[in-house]
Amino acid sequence: MAGKNKTKKLIKKIAKVVDGYEDWEGEDYNEFEEQLIMPIVKEIVEIGEPAVKPLTKAIEEDSNTIGMYCAEALSRIDYHDEKAVDALMKLVNYNMGDKYVVEAGLKAIARAGDLDSFLILWADAGDEEEAIFRRIMKNFGEGVNERVLQAVESENCNVQLGVSKALDDMEWWKAIPALTKLLQKGDENVKLDALYALEVHFEMLNNKGVAEAPAHFDREIVNQARQLLEAQKTVMKYELVRIAEREKEANLRFSALEVYKKALKQDSAEFFLERLPRDDDNWELIIDSFAEMGEPGERALVSVIENKRYGTEKKARAIEELGKTENKQFLELLLSFLESKNTEERLATVTALGQIGGEQTVEPLIEMLKDEDERIVKSAIEALKHNPHKKSMLPLLLAKHGNEREVQQVMKYVGEQEPTAEQLMVALHALVVKREIDYEKGMSLVNEFESFLSDERGVVEKAKKPEDINRILRGLPLFDNALTQKKGRLAKVC
Repeated sequence: MAGKNKTKKLIKKIAKVVDGYEDWEGEDYNEFEEQLIMPIVKEIVEIGEPAVKPLTKAIEEDSNTIGMYCAEALSRIDYHDEKAVDALMKLVNYNMGDKYVVEAGLKAIARAGDLDSFLILWADAGDEEEAIFRRIMKNFGEGVNERVLQAVESENCNVQLGVSKALDDMEWWKAIPALTKLLQKGDENVKLDALYALEVHFEMLNNKGVAEAPAHFDREIVNQARQLLEAQKTVMKYELVRIAEREKEANLRFSALEVYKKALKQDSAEFFLERLPRDDDNWELIIDSFAEMGEPGERALVSVIENKRYGTEKKARAIEELGKTENKQFLELLLSFLESKNTEERLATVTALGQIGGEQTVEPLIEMLKDEDERIVKSAIEALKHNPHKKSMLPLLLAKHGNEREVQQVMKYVGEQEPTAEQLMVALHALVVKREIDYEKGMSLVNEFESFLSDERGVVEKAKKPEDINRILRGLPLFDNALTQKKGRLAKVC
């Protein structure tokens, strides 16, 4: 009784000290807390187990500052009291967002050894509290990981949600089997969290490789883990297929497909192709994934493009994704769609050709500059802009846009078969100013070329009036000796 009464008096003393903070003449609250409050907390801790009930009651009555200091005292006392843990859970839930109260409450729950309550709170924690939970989980002691793995069998959905978060930091060979078990639970939120955690683990595995375990791990353990992973994939594959095929919730099917792709990589192509006509909610994810699956994924994309059962939207998406493979063996197939009557298919093809690049795509892309759809023209210009063969295509560009006389005039002024960007720009400006090329058409050409005719010396400034051409020529970096006379000839023409 004496211990309880003394604890009550000390709690009241803490409240009085806190109320007097405004009159304190120190520099900051941390100093105030260390000098005036923590000594009182230490006195309560020395009372031990008799202090638990008064502390619990104080936490129930004050869910803010006083509750935090009472939780701090409990975190330093060996106790096992369900009522105290319930009060602490309410304290933490009420103060999510206040890291000081949350940390004090969680430390006290960990001291009681109540992992289930800790996991239930973790299930509702936001991103800001995640680091606190991960840090304080170590307070449960060395066997905490084994306890987390055992908690997978819990029937409490909130415990299961907390488990899926706790497994993020665990070795993959322990986490993956446990997460697969969670997939078999009935709650949608549990499955989603488990799928997310699995995706994280497989992303790390794909980036680092199974064999890259830390040096202190026994290599035999790593080998056993690899064998376990292969065996686990069979179990997990069955569960993922079940979710992808039978779940009504589109987001669950989406997550299952994401994990399937990360876990099984190239082996996913055939299953994804089977799912494509059956999952209208996730068809974009399915098609977008094929480019990541190597040769089987490329074959799947070709199958989608050539199959008449798929509409324009899916076919255009597949054409774009085939371009992302940058595989030139599909050029002939892609080029055939430049003649398509469907605008979306032509647009997707131009985008794909831009991604593949290379000299073979130059002429077809230049041809698409004549397309009636403005989006296709812009896409073709963008594709040509990034093509490494752009300098060799300048005469060809002009030939496509101008008549034979205009081409001859420009080439005469430049005096070369393979003009540099600067030379062709100067020639074009000269012809525009001389009115040997229609002004509107000529400046349109200049504007179009300007986006990709620059070299290390920069794009030539536009000529807006006849007198501008001399200023442009004066501002150009000097050509080499062989081109000096040509430059002078251009100046005379103007």
